[in-house]
Amino acid sequence: MRAYRADAAGNRFVLIDGIAGQAPRDPAALAQRLCTDTAAGSFRPDGLLLCLAGGDSADVRMVLYNADGSRPEACGNGLRIIALLAAQKGYGQGEFLVGTDAGVRAVRVANGAVEVCLGPVRIEAAEQTIQVGGAEICGTRVNVGNPHFVLFTEEPGAPTLDELGQSLSTHESFPEGANVEFVTGAHQGALKVRIFERGVGETQACGTGAAAVAFVAVERGWAKWPVTVKLAGGELLLDQRGGGVWLGGTTQILDSFRLPC
Repeated sequence: MRAYRADAAGNRFVLIDGIAGQAPRDPAALAQRLCTDTAAGSFRPDGLLLCLAGGDSADVRMVLYNADGSRPEACGNGLRIIALLAAQKGYGQGEFLVGTDAGVRAVRVANGAVEVCLGPVRIEAAEQTIQVGGAEICGTRVNVGNPHFVLFTEEPGAPTLDELGQSLSTHESFPEGANVEFVTGAHQGALKVRIFERGVGETQACGTGAAAVAFVAVERGWAKWPVTVKLAGGELLLDQRGGGVWLGGTTQILDSFRLPC
């Protein structure tokens, strides 16, 4: 089975083209193995992406499995990789549609640049307080097709990802888990973010997480569209238009290799 190594601003995935060839029999188990051993070489992915035949109005479909084998509803950086592969393979050209577990999303590929619409972003709770380890943690609950909890951590002694990422991501307040964003620099106009993704752990980037942070920052008057979010793996650019938030950033399909079926 042929697979690709792909990178989107530091978010790394193994990508399988299920339209051109065989799809894995047990993708959840394969994702767990790929993300925990050396089956993909020195390249350690955050998850497994499948590009599948589209249905209804979609030209192709994206399915993602996290490092722990779970299947999230949405993934902005994964969507950009699927869009790039589809454009390279001729499954879609210019602006086209990709089906996801969160709904059908518009994508645009032109001159090597990839931009995808993540759909509408909704603030579900502007201030939600959670008890963790004897402390009260206040954050903003956001939906980007998947769940997020955004923390602005400006003050000395504020909680850090290393201390609370896992506890918050799996807290009982989030029955399906949550991606947790720890943000600094908002008051200075520079959104610097560390992200703990459910089912993965800390990642170098998260497209839907960047969208959640940008949306909250704009709502609070700390930023204006378009918004640049700085992550460990690079910068992501977010803009809101046409009723949805669009995501852009570096997108690469690095090389191919052979996987056992």
